[in-house]
Amino acid sequence: MNAMHRDSPLVVVLDEGYGGVEIEQAALASFGAHVVERSCHGRVEEVRRAVIGADAVMVRESPVDAVALAAMPACRTIVRYDVGVDNIDRDEAARRGIYVANVPDYGVEEVATRALALLFTVARRIVSRDKDVRKGRWNVARSQPIYRLRGGTMGWLAMAG
Repeated sequence: MNAMHRDSPLVVVLDEGYGGVEIEQAALASFGAHVVERSCHGRVEEVRRAVIGADAVMVRESPVDAVALAAMPACRTIVRYDVGVDNIDRDEAARRGIYVANVPDYGVEEVATRALALLFTVARRIVSRDKDVRKGRWNVARSQPIYRLRGGTMGWLAMAG
């Protein structure tokens, strides 16, 4: 435990952008955790100061390196609000006995929805047609045909990683 909150674990939420930490506070209330948000804007030095004395860290994009890990000897958990953990020094965390987790299905629906939106944007030439119309060019179908999706074949390329 850290000096400021001897009776309650300190959970540091790095990176603002979620409109507050009320959900985290509610989820961790039964543990008596003191949840604070400390915006670091991805800056290593700010992260290193922000995590001092943390018992747990929740992070989105900011880097959590070996120096930051050393600043929180009581830390046992780091959770990333994302699918990967590439911004966390996992080797050093493992050496210190810190459990590193992520949210493997984070944003799945949003990514799928965006992929479909982009598919339709490209297939229907939304951007180029919008530019043409704004310039007063209405009949450009012969030089840039729009193809129907019905009856077509769609392929997905999955990248191994």
